[in-house]
Amino acid sequence: MSFWLFVAGFVIVIGILSVIGAMMVQKNPDTAWEEKEDHPFIGHHDG
Repeated sequence: MSFWLFVAGFVIVIGILSVIGAMMVQKNPDTAWEEKEDHPFIGHHDG
């Protein structure tokens, strides 16, 4: 197996996902996960 080929592919995939995420945040600021007060994974526990 080519370790560096795997690393290069992983870096490319992460780069593409980060670019797509940035584009989504710019187009839809309301759906940006950074702007959500109610985090879907953490949630709010009031007591």
